Amino acid sequence: MINLLLRTIGAFLSLVLILALALFASAGTLSYWQGWICLAVFSVCVILITSYLVVRGRRLLESRLNVGPAAETQRSQRVIQSLASLFFIALFMIPGLDRRFGWLYESPVFSLISDGLVALGLFIVFMVFRENTYTSAIIEVADEQRVISTGPYRLVRHPMYSGPCGC
Repeated sequence: MINLLLRTIGAFLSLVLILALALFASAGTLSYWQGWICLAVFSVCVILITSYLVVRGRRLLESRLNVGPAAETQRSQRVIQSLASLFFIALFMIPGLDRRFGWLYESPVFSLISDGLVALGLFIVFMVFRENTYTSAIIEVADEQRVISTGPYRLVRHPMYSGPCGC
């Protein structure tokens, strides 16, 4: 259990560091309140989801730590995971670039609404994790896995894709 917690904390800190670098390096400044709030909202939501998994879904948490292109067994899936990772980081770089170059006017209210949508998206991810303990970070099918038709799955076949977020 200690090993799982240490790996989880390390993965979380690495992710937040990468996202902070993407956000603030592209902005060219640390004086970017919208970036700090977005990163805080994202981090708090991920901490809450992870805390739930530590208590109620250790197997799922363990499988979610095996993530990224290197975890995939098929070349096509490694390519897809690589592109998905780049696009996810871009979700944090583009607002930073907008902050730096002033491409768009963004009212503070819009920024706060966007942060609420980030939290909503991560809540959808939480609902998926709570309902389906086979939501591995890599594409695989387990022998004992069954089709889920409750919770968010009663509305859409792949609800986690309805919940991704970015700043």
